[in-house]
Amino acid sequence: MDVNYIFLPFLGIVLLAMLFCLSVAIKQINAIKDSMNGKIIVPECPPQIINDYSDCDIVMPSYSCPECGGVIEQGAYSCSFCGHKRPESVIRYQKTFHNRFNIGLTSQYYKANADISKEVNAWFLSHSNLENVNINMEYNTNLTNRLLKKVTVSFTIGEKENNTLYGVTPIYNGFGLFWQKSAQDVFNSWKSHNPNCLVLNITGGTTNQTLVSVSSGGLPLVFANNNGAHFIAFKTNRN
Repeated sequence: MDVNYIFLPFLGIVLLAMLFCLSVAIKQINAIKDSMNGKIIVPECPPQIINDYSDCDIVMPSYSCPECGGVIEQGAYSCSFCGHKRPESVIRYQKTFHNRFNIGLTSQYYKANADISKEVNAWFLSHSNLENVNINMEYNTNLTNRLLKKVTVSFTIGEKENNTLYGVTPIYNGFGLFWQKSAQDVFNSWKSHNPNCLVLNITGGTTNQTLVSVSSGGLPLVFANNNGAHFIAFKTNRN
C-alpha cells in the first residue's frame, strides 16, 4: 500500500481541526470587536407594550402592617388582624429566563448568549412600569462554553409607565490562545460607546461582581482579567 494513502485520513482530520479553530478564532475576534464597539443586543423591532405579568412568580415577604402594626405574614395578601390589603408596592414579582443551550461547541456559545439576551431584552421592551428592579445573572463556564445560563429579574409594579429601559448584554475579551483583550479594557470601551447606560451588575469569568455606588456610576470593585465572556446588566432611557 502506498504510504501516502495511510496519512490521508490523518491529514483530513488535521485540516478539519484547523478549519474549526479558524472558525472559532474569527467568531471570537468579531465578538470582541462588537463588544468594544459597544453594541447592545436588542430586538430589531420593539414589541407592543403589554405589561402582562401572568407568567411571573409572585414573592410576598412579611412586613409590618401600616394600619395596626401587626405582621402581614409572608405570602398573605392582607393583614390577619385588621384586614388591611397589602399594597402593590410591597409585592415583588419574579421573571426567570433560561438559556435553551446547556452545552455546545465553543463556536456556538456566541449565538446562545445572543438568543437569551434578545429574549430578556424583548421582555423588558414590552414591560414599561417596572420599579425596584434587580437583575441576577448566572453563567456556566468550562473549556467549551461561556454561557449565560439563567437571568432572574425581580421587581415591583408601578402605577404608571416610566421611561426606564433595562437590558443585558454579553461582552467578550477572548478565549484560550486566541486574540485577547483585557476584560477591563473591553468593558471601558463598551461603556464609552454607551454613556447613557448605567451598569447595574456584571458577572463572568471566575467571580461575581457588583458595582460600587451604582447611583454615582462607580466602576467595578474587581473585574477579573480572565478569558471568555462577561455579562452586563444595565438600565437606560427608552428614547
